Amino acid sequence: MSLERKILADAPAPNTGHAADAPPEAEKPSGLEIRGGAAYATREPHVVEAGQVIRHQDEHTALLRTAIYRQDDGAIDPGRSSRWMIRATGDLTIALAKTPAVPASQIHPSGLVRRREADVEVVVYYAADVTVTWPVNIVWGGAGQPANPRPSGTSDRVTLRYNERTGEWWAFATHTEVVSADPLNPAPDPTEPAPEPDDPSDDGAPPGGDTDHDYTNPDNGDPMTPVQPPDEVPGAPGATGTLVALHDAAVSVSGNIGHTWRVYPGPASAAGMSALRGQGVVVRDSLGAAWETFDFATWEQLSFTEQIETELPLLNGGFELGNLAMWTVASENAPLPTDITVPQPREGRWMLGPDFNAATPDYEVRQDVELPNVAVGDVTVRGWAFVLSGGTAELEVRSDWDGQTWQPAPGQTLPPMREQSVFPYSVSDSLDSWSIEGPVQHLGALTYFEARVRWQDLIGTDLDKPVTESIEIRFSDSEGQGSWQGAVSGNYGNTSSASTARNRLVYIDFDARATAQQVDITLTNGARPGETVTVRIPAGWGLPYNREESTSSQILLTGREGSSQDDDPFYPYTLGTDPSGFSVTDTVTASNQWTPVSLTFPRTVGSPITVILRGSAEAVFWDEVSASIVETRTEEVTAVARDLVNRRHLLCTSESIHARADATTAYLAPSPFAATLAAAHGDTIVLADATQVAVSTDGGQAFATHALTGAAQVFAHPAPAVMLSNGQVGTVDPTAGFSATATLPAGTWLYWDARAQRWRATAPDGAGQVSTDLVTWTAIGAMPVSATAPDRRALATDSGRKIGWADESRDLFHAEAGNDWLVSIPLTEPILDIQEMK
Repeated sequence: MSLERKILADAPAPNTGHAADAPPEAEKPSGLEIRGGAAYATREPHVVEAGQVIRHQDEHTALLRTAIYRQDDGAIDPGRSSRWMIRATGDLTIALAKTPAVPASQIHPSGLVRRREADVEVVVYYAADVTVTWPVNIVWGGAGQPANPRPSGTSDRVTLRYNERTGEWWAFATHTEVVSADPLNPAPDPTEPAPEPDDPSDDGAPPGGDTDHDYTNPDNGDPMTPVQPPDEVPGAPGATGTLVALHDAAVSVSGNIGHTWRVYPGPASAAGMSALRGQGVVVRDSLGAAWETFDFATWEQLSFTEQIETELPLLNGGFELGNLAMWTVASENAPLPTDITVPQPREGRWMLGPDFNAATPDYEVRQDVELPNVAVGDVTVRGWAFVLSGGTAELEVRSDWDGQTWQPAPGQTLPPMREQSVFPYSVSDSLDSWSIEGPVQHLGALTYFEARVRWQDLIGTDLDKPVTESIEIRFSDSEGQGSWQGAVSGNYGNTSSASTARNRLVYIDFDARATAQQVDITLTNGARPGETVTVRIPAGWGLPYNREESTSSQILLTGREGSSQDDDPFYPYTLGTDPSGFSVTDTVTASNQWTPVSLTFPRTVGSPITVILRGSAEAVFWDEVSASIVETRTEEVTAVARDLVNRRHLLCTSESIHARADATTAYLAPSPFAATLAAAHGDTIVLADATQVAVSTDGGQAFATHALTGAAQVFAHPAPAVMLSNGQVGTVDPTAGFSATATLPAGTWLYWDARAQRWRATAPDGAGQVSTDLVTWTAIGAMPVSATAPDRRALATDSGRKIGWADESRDLFHAEAGNDWLVSIPLTEPILDIQEMK
């Protein structure tokens, strides 16, 4: 007999007879227990069944386990529980205990040792970025051990199996980096039973359900007290529906058509919402921000940005006037607007090119351009250049220019590398007498400066040696592209006296330790072909001095013992602050085709800017030169609406209409104005503000706008319609505009009853009317009467139940189909709007 059959054979017989004789569910045994039993042989050779204690569940209707919860404690005991939940706020060490020992009663009589396995499931939530340390005796499968650190706000789920015979835990990470709720602040449990209506933590109502205002029956004047709407809608058994009530800084949600409510934190200064099943809830606040939630526990702010490009007044940029009007020639030879066909102008008839009859084709023209008085945005100057082989086209923009391209920090000097008491030494004169010209925006820190004079020891008499001198400068590149290097040097042959040697010095006067005349050093950078920077050291500038200790009798005016031009940089000083004015350049060389050239820089530079076009060495042509400023600004959301046909939210700004679906925002169309009211149904979109209304029947691609004052509500279904604050109601036609169909009391609230296919209206005092065409209206039952309650609002749910509220009050009302209005238990916060999620 197999083990399973033996267990069942020894089990107690099932209950028989009438069902009433069976014990209550709570008194039924949870399972059966089999003890003892001698060892017996099986049909399988070499297999012996041992006597043992077995507890076996009769029937598994649900497989449930209780998980142990711990905070910052990774000690896991498989003998205590097979499920563990750990919340970690800092580094966590997991410790896995062994399984409980096998009871002595289960040891086989032959002395065979039985071993056990343990299955453990661990879920770890990380309240911060956490480093997790697992035991070394774990064998990982799948993707292996999750890498540290584990990100904040996520959870990992790991299943483990322990084999006592091998002493190993086998692990498999089934879920990693799952964004989940914090165990200390869990998400709402949808399986929880419906709460009692007088529990304020569940339904949002204060104990006793006191309303903000007193109400009486509109038929007999009797006082009315709050009652809870039933959980079943008469005439619609099993009907369900989710309602969302909007408050300032909160929302209340009912999953049973107003029977019970639960309140959640929400956006502050709330002004409107769109609730759409499967697409969450979008709330607009009065500051122009929009917020989205799918679980009512977390809200994400939505961002809407727009780039606005404004052309700047750079005139005759295409040279289509056929002359240089608006441009100033800044070179010896003036370029000429030309209409030749080789090359062909990029646009139009004319372009700018060199004067081929001039002595040199080099030219430069300039134009000043005023910038708008705005503090944000980027300025872009662009053009097109055609450069023949060997030529260079350069576009430069300057601002606040004073003629100096670069100025070192005042008073900064270069010291000698070593100060030695044996020889005299000095530091340099201040560097602020230097000037540097060229593309200075590419020039970084001074990394190497060396001035060197070499001849035989001046104390000796043998002067028949070569005399050499040199100055070398190196700069880093501001963008890390190569380095800028340049040097000047001279070799004056053998001399017979020290005075002869000094007379031949051109760059450095050793007696004065100063430059004998102005020195211009050209710097080049192999990573920036065609660009040069000129460093100008004025005559008489004092060099740092320090004699090198070496047998070569060289005098290093700056340097170190054994230094050479190949040494590593030894002056890592950034010498300048800001250049004298703003300057940026872009160049094109040997394109032999029209090539775009552009410069972009912040609007914060001074106005005006000077736009400079240059051509050098060979034929260079310019065309289509322009300037613009681009502002990137965040759009404020002015209205929200829902589109049930396309299952999306619409968000309107002063400039645009955006569609939000599946947590993704897409630009839909430009907005005709900054709408404060919006409605949508498929391709029909209706917008309104205080003075106008617009309707589109093609999804927003085209709007017909009409003057209309006082719009209070707009509708896109079942037809474009508007309710005015003065009580007029009517339809909107793209061609004819607004057509009034009836006049109701001023301040009336209009809503569509999709179940009954009719319009309903509630006056500020609660009086009701109904219509099928917005033309003929019939009075219906009024809401409860109050001398102090604010204007009444209402909606018709798909179940047939109607929900009403007093605007900006906590008070709620409900009515079943064909029945009178009743006062509901109020919510905890004043109500701004209520929608049914559809």
